[in-house]
Amino acid sequence: MKDANTNDILAMKSHYMACLVRQCTNVLKKKQDNLDSWIKSLLRGRESDGFPEVQEQFLRQCIKDFPYIESELVQQMVRNIAPVKIGHDPTALSIFTAGINGQQFARDEEACDTCGETKAEKKCSACKMVSYCNQSCQKLHWFTHKKFCKKLAEQHKQIEEAIAKQKAADEAKKKMEELKLAGSKEDHKTEEEGSASKEEAVTNGTDDKDAVENNLESSATQPQAV
Repeated sequence: MKDANTNDILAMKSHYMACLVRQCTNVLKKKQDNLDSWIKSLLRGRESDGFPEVQEQFLRQCIKDFPYIESELVQQMVRNIAPVKIGHDPTALSIFTAGINGQQFARDEEACDTCGETKAEKKCSACKMVSYCNQSCQKLHWFTHKKFCKKLAEQHKQIEEAIAKQKAADEAKKKMEELKLAGSKEDHKTEEEGSASKEEAVTNGTDDKDAVENNLESSATQPQAV
């Protein structure tokens, strides 16, 4: 039973570290020099898409084994992970990292692809699709990333081209709307000028008619010559 004063985030961090130490101990018991291989297995991507399946399974099991099942933190993590198939977003790493950092339970697109640290500002210079917090993480991840870097670079190029096309289409649409609006204003101006001309013509016609009638009246009132 969890104590009322237990800090869920600190408890989850401690549990995670305990899971790592326990797993490392088990690996070392099986084979003395196999620890590096296990660490790399956490980063190694599967052949089809590069997704770190071993890492995903390890983190899911770690969350599942958390002893305080009544914890709101772990319940929220489980609700976010349970319906997601392995290989899809959000990953266990993104949800776990967000949880222990006290953030909202959403995928952080700039998380380091090696350690999961948030606000990773460096990207692979070749593909620009994976992020790292420093050069050490990039070097550690390269053994698996190099298999997919070229493919990711092609995807990045396609994304950039799609964005450029969409931007051009939006600009063209905006220009057409501006031209249409300008044409509408010009038509309205022409209509107003036409109406003004008609009114002026009517006014002038009325004035001419009045002048004629006045002249006729004036001629009628003049005395006839004898």
